[in-house]
Amino acid sequence: MKRDVAIVALMNEEGKIFLVRTHDYPDKWQPVGGGIEPEDGVAEAAAVREVLEETGLDLQASDLQKISVVPFDFGEGEVHCFTARVPKGAEFKIQQTEIAESGWFSLVEAVNLPAYPATHAFLVMLAGTNFHQAIL
Repeated sequence: MKRDVAIVALMNEEGKIFLVRTHDYPDKWQPVGGGIEPEDGVAEAAAVREVLEETGLDLQASDLQKISVVPFDFGEGEVHCFTARVPKGAEFKIQQTEIAESGWFSLVEAVNLPAYPATHAFLVMLAGTNFHQAIL
């Protein structure tokens, strides 16, 4: 079965990334995100929806910068990888039923956390470039 996913590397003004561990996958850290549903239509809409559901942040598609598309970790599909700047002073309302733990990490720290291959590839890409500077 094919499954496409959208993930968003939420970045703050200090260049740190917001990552979560979910109750479903508590042993891995990942950016906020989830499956692209038929009603989403496009990856950007899924990314905006997932950020709102999981963090309470109300982003617009124009707030997203698409960085890459990498193969899905569990079978056929793609992971659409975005970054977005978190507005200064934004308050998160973490969805406790889905998110087991969350935190802000430097990109160097993030690359060394346990993560699935698609997430790790995305984090390495971010850490090895100036993508995070472009959204600050």
